[in-house]
Amino acid sequence: DSSVLTEENIYKIINRPATKPLIITMISEHPKWSLRYLVRFGLIRNFHTPMSFVTKFISDMKTKDLKDLYSDPKLPNSTKPFIFSELQDRKESTDIEGEKMFDLSDEEDTDLTDTWKEIY
Repeated sequence: DSSVLTEENIYKIINRPATKPLIITMISEHPKWSLRYLVRFGLIRNFHTPMSFVTKFISDMKTKDLKDLYSDPKLPNSTKPFIFSELQDRKESTDIEGEKMFDLSDEEDTDLTDTWKEIY
């Protein structure tokens, strides 16, 4: 409740690896800070944010920011399906630029010798 703290300060606290899960939960529940857009963005990215808050915050995010979050490798795996669902509801693409896609068919499964040679 300090009047000295700013949204940017709180965002930095959220993104520090040493920040305790209890602090993340307290920020998620705070009546002032949990309403701030940048704070919500950081909380969605944080592994320790309770999922009930993450799902609530996702719906209020801009589509561009959701796409950025979805492609962020630091995003917790448990959060990704909720962002995917929100983007689908908004009729938005979930393709990640540079993401490698593989097409698997039954005939390719029979002989994997060449595939293993490519990998190693």
